Amino acid sequence: MAARDTLHTQRAMRLLAAAILLASHVMPAIAGPLAAPGDTRLRHDLQLLSDHGLLSAPLTTWPLSWSDISASLKTDDEERLLPHLRSALQRVETRLEKALDGGLQTRVEVSGNSDPELLRSFADTPRSKGEISVSGRGSNDRLAYQLKATAAVESEDGRDARLDGSYASLLLGGWTVSAAMVDRWWGPSWDGSLILSNNARPVPSLVLQRNRSTPFGTPLLKWLGPWQFTTFMGQLESGRAVPDALLFGVRFNFRPAEGLEIGISRTAQWCGDGRPCDLGTLGDLLIGNDNVDAQLTHNEEPGNQLGELDFRWAIKQLGAVYAQVIGEDEAGGLPSKPFGLAGIETWGAWQNAGASWRTFLEVADTRTGLLSDHTYNTTYDHHIYRSGYRYRGKSLGHGADNDSTILTLGLLLSDRREHGWQLTGRSAEFNRDDGGLNPFSPRHQKYRSLELRHQRPFYSGQITADVGVHHTRLVAEGTSDTDPRLALAWQSGW
Repeated sequence: MAARDTLHTQRAMRLLAAAILLASHVMPAIAGPLAAPGDTRLRHDLQLLSDHGLLSAPLTTWPLSWSDISASLKTDDEERLLPHLRSALQRVETRLEKALDGGLQTRVEVSGNSDPELLRSFADTPRSKGEISVSGRGSNDRLAYQLKATAAVESEDGRDARLDGSYASLLLGGWTVSAAMVDRWWGPSWDGSLILSNNARPVPSLVLQRNRSTPFGTPLLKWLGPWQFTTFMGQLESGRAVPDALLFGVRFNFRPAEGLEIGISRTAQWCGDGRPCDLGTLGDLLIGNDNVDAQLTHNEEPGNQLGELDFRWAIKQLGAVYAQVIGEDEAGGLPSKPFGLAGIETWGAWQNAGASWRTFLEVADTRTGLLSDHTYNTTYDHHIYRSGYRYRGKSLGHGADNDSTILTLGLLLSDRREHGWQLTGRSAEFNRDDGGLNPFSPRHQKYRSLELRHQRPFYSGQITADVGVHHTRLVAEGTSDTDPRLALAWQSGW
């Protein structure tokens, strides 16, 4: 199995190299690199600007396009802005200048921690006890690329050498075509996304994405406002119940009114050893014809699909509400067996000195059946793709995997000196039916945690310190454990 996984990595490297060589011989246009999920301070700044009418691009499909952010940022009245908005705008402009510089830029990242984070949120935290990464990125008029190599110590999946975070994007008209191994975060949530999150390592994929989110020109569709579309086809690992299955994803999100963003997503596992992989199967997958019935046999069932709807609605100066609902199955052409997530957030200025804060309260339930009539051992699982909606043993959606409930309270603070703080508290129950289909938590356990993260500039880069405490209790046995967690990371460059 390890040899086959190495072959997949080699193929991905060749694909990235080929895309870079191809793009270096085409005529100029406009291109820009990606803003990957993981930077909560950047996300806070972008959302703050968006909620005050200073940014029109949709913000719930990560990675974002820096080119799109640049085109949709409004800077005409910068001197008239309140101090905390002006500081956020200046931080984003500084990041934009570096991102769109075009020349080769390098970065070194070093991190270590007592234990990997149990539940990964939007924030980028090391997946291993120790990691060192070297990356380089650049762009010209049609190409944006990043090559990142990471060596890991005591990695959870045994893969100590990685190219996670690498991509090559080629601009074709108003679209980019990419070969990428990047994290994704689809949806408006802060602590966990039900459809695609950065919980699992990134899946090597071919990606088609809109480069800029300009509205339709026709009156029939102009009401949609700024819109984004992305679709990808990814290669899952060989060590699965169905080896070498593919992961398909498509998302459309749009802003029909100021403060309102809506997203529609579908993902599917299909193909793989012994499974149909022809165009007809893909067509059945796209139209949702994937349930066994009188016309479709077990062997003809094309894949394992999830359908998702999310929204975020913000009211200036007050706050925002957001939600995400997924159908684990399909009935009558519509999603069924739903599970969901909801949250509220608010934000404001801190002491009129350029600092700003944001707080959110988020609840997620990965049992199927919203509010009542819960069923278990269904979410993220499938009778054919028995490894489930996972990659290398980790859920592609919420980090708590199935049959769990999670309540999260978070507070973020960012000042004009680029100092950031984040305090997060969680109360959760994992694998509530004590069943055997949750690899994250094979037994029913209750969980409490409190974590504090601080970031600040340090020696031409940035240092990040995490300290936290986690308490778990196995419900059936009544045994409990409390563990501290310490982590430290430094990164140079951009």
